[in-house]
Amino acid sequence: LIILDSCRYDVFEERSSLSGDLECRISRGSMSEEFIKGNFKNKTLHDTVYISGNSWYAQTQDEIDAEVHHYTMIDSEYPEKTKKITEAAISAIKQYPNKRLIIHYMLPHFPYIGEFAKQNLPDKTVQREQLFPKLVSGDSNVTDEDLKRAYEENLDIVLEEVSDLFEYLIGKTVVTADHGELLGERVYPIHYCEYGHPKNTYVPELVNVPWLVHDDGNGRKINSDPPSKSNLDDVTDEAIEKNLRNLGYID
Repeated sequence: LIILDSCRYDVFEERSSLSGDLECRISRGSMSEEFIKGNFKNKTLHDTVYISGNSWYAQTQDEIDAEVHHYTMIDSEYPEKTKKITEAAISAIKQYPNKRLIIHYMLPHFPYIGEFAKQNLPDKTVQREQLFPKLVSGDSNVTDEDLKRAYEENLDIVLEEVSDLFEYLIGKTVVTADHGELLGERVYPIHYCEYGHPKNTYVPELVNVPWLVHDDGNGRKINSDPPSKSNLDDVTDEAIEKNLRNLGYID
């Protein structure tokens, strides 16, 4: 399962050239915390290895009583982060040939890192701290058209990465998203334009996500052997907090 963080169905349908059968599915959340709780709560998934640039699983694991065989958190700056997630996924394919994989990329989630964004949007630090609040208040030189173009650039970057990763994956692969993204739409009953992915906001732009099934026709034998140690032994509280701060979830 390949998760593209904040990926809208409509933009994915327009931009993706990945091979496979595409459908629209409804996510169990309008932001990552809700997605994690909706899909992992009270589940023991010893058949699954989870590689993620998003630490909400680690943050909520005890609360939701969930466990995977192994969890790897990738927290570094863009653009290196996307490549590191791919490298970790390829390593896991070799290390865990009989496990299911969840590979959670952060793009197209902001900050926006493409060439258009570099020239027309604030730098990554300012984006994290001020971009969406200033867009909501109208105190920004960035237009909604600029934002969408930057968002599309982020999606194009990760789609190219996923296309390369397909060469290493065996059997059935699904490409989906944890939630979508608001790019200036008006959300009823709110009378102003909204941005990002606020909690408890179940509108099409946030809950309609892609479900692309790619199957090479090969199969693998999956086992559910329990891990020899905690699946979060390598993840510190400080790393989790830093990751959530970089994603704009905490101050």
